[in-house]
Amino acid sequence: MRQRLQTTVSTGGSMPPPRQTLPGLEQRAVLERKFAQLTQLSSEAAGVVGAMVRGGKVYEPSSVVLGPRMESNRPRFLLSGWACRQHIFEDGQRQIFCFVLPGDVIVPDCAGLLMGSIVALTPVVVTDGRSAGTINSDPRWDAFTMLAVNRAAQEREELLRRQVVRLGAMTALQRTADLLLELWERLSLVGLSDSKAMPFPLRQETLADGLGLSSVHVNRTFKQLRRQGAITMLSRQRIEFDPVKLSGIIRGDRFRKADSAPERQGALSASKLR
Repeated sequence: MRQRLQTTVSTGGSMPPPRQTLPGLEQRAVLERKFAQLTQLSSEAAGVVGAMVRGGKVYEPSSVVLGPRMESNRPRFLLSGWACRQHIFEDGQRQIFCFVLPGDVIVPDCAGLLMGSIVALTPVVVTDGRSAGTINSDPRWDAFTMLAVNRAAQEREELLRRQVVRLGAMTALQRTADLLLELWERLSLVGLSDSKAMPFPLRQETLADGLGLSSVHVNRTFKQLRRQGAITMLSRQRIEFDPVKLSGIIRGDRFRKADSAPERQGALSASKLR
């Protein structure tokens, strides 16, 4: 059975979350890379990004960054740390829909409504741009926000689609491999991952709630990935892996099951005849 949560959100496990957020210069670089995906940044626009970083607010782990009953639902930008979009059921169980990474836009889904809540998994730094006085009257802020919000809606749909496919059509091994590749791809867009490594502050119970598995099953799955050479190193805050082998697991595991199905059926028929 998956983890049950009580009155507070707990990421569980024995591994502590990272205690440090990204330095200011790295936060600025993350946001600049994110905006660069939307539009070409001028020197003046880069100044607006710098002001946004200076207006960042820190949230501790388990804090609700954006929820259905928050006073303000205006868009926010995650500058540092990891969060998740989650829903807590009446029996205390948690379902994680997706992970929120540095550079992501945190915004209501539609007309102020929010599917679940955005909750910090590690210390996070978030800015809405309005804390920096120079932005309040700067029309470039509104232009950036509109571009970012439109892209965020597309990204949210894609992440939810991938999550539905993971939970509905993949084995535990495939789910884990696919999630690792997704996180790696998203972190690489803002310069926070290497060719075969990335930060990885997620605890075992958090992964279980995101993969629809038990903590024990997650542990077994990671051991299997290490035996297959898909994961080469796993520490409290970093993971090293082979992207090619992870991709092969996503494709090959399903093909092997499909290919072996007729063989299993044939063996079962033969056993009945005997």
